[in-house]
Amino acid sequence: MTPELTNGVHSDKSHPRSNGSLSAEKDHVLDRLNDHYDRDILDFVRYYGCCPEAQCAHVLDLDIDTITIEWSWKNGDVTCKETRKFDINKQWGPATTMRRVMDMAHDAHRALLMRRVRELSSKDERTPIVFKLPPMPIVVATIGGFLALWYFAYTNQQNLVTLWVYWVLPQRLFRFMLGSLILVHSAEAIVMFLACRRYRRREPHTMRLSTQLQYTFSTLVFGLFSGIQFTRQAFKHSDLAMSVQLGVEEAASQVR
Repeated sequence: MTPELTNGVHSDKSHPRSNGSLSAEKDHVLDRLNDHYDRDILDFVRYYGCCPEAQCAHVLDLDIDTITIEWSWKNGDVTCKETRKFDINKQWGPATTMRRVMDMAHDAHRALLMRRVRELSSKDERTPIVFKLPPMPIVVATIGGFLALWYFAYTNQQNLVTLWVYWVLPQRLFRFMLGSLILVHSAEAIVMFLACRRYRRREPHTMRLSTQLQYTFSTLVFGLFSGIQFTRQAFKHSDLAMSVQLGVEEAASQVR
């Protein structure tokens, strides 16, 4: 009696692949998994094995219903290992079994990628631009320098200090330096105001109007030292936003 055919495959129970083993092709499939799909297997155990810190994974056994994987990870200076058997959907033959494992590995890769995107997105939302003064030595030096310039530019007192200073530099030079410094800081404050306004339009939820005004006034007093504080946060925030954008694009390409 001829065995029945189901989807072009013999359904006779005496068929060598119907008893749960992968017959002679099993070793070949295991070699392919470990040699060519090691990254997919690693994503598999990171997701389905709930071990995101896994660093190395190796398939030990594979049959129609299950796959046995050993993986390792670092816990400080100690290398930990775990071996686990995972259930997979029952398929016919080693080729379809391997495809099922790859499908599950790709699903795990997409899930891990979207998890990373969500982490970056939540981190991005928790890091708004805040006002920060320059370091205290710069604050003291800047204010002290302004007061000294103002004093020597407009004082009418005649004492030993002013006479010695004016002997080195004339008073009109101090007035010129003070006026130039005010003009430069005013221009920097205008640039800072426009930069903050543009940033607020591009990222409306990460910077307040009060923060924009604070940075503008701070730049008027401290100049570029205050602008550095804003620029550092803006670039850091932009890096996170770019990471999120790239993650979303990569996830979308993987899903397609």
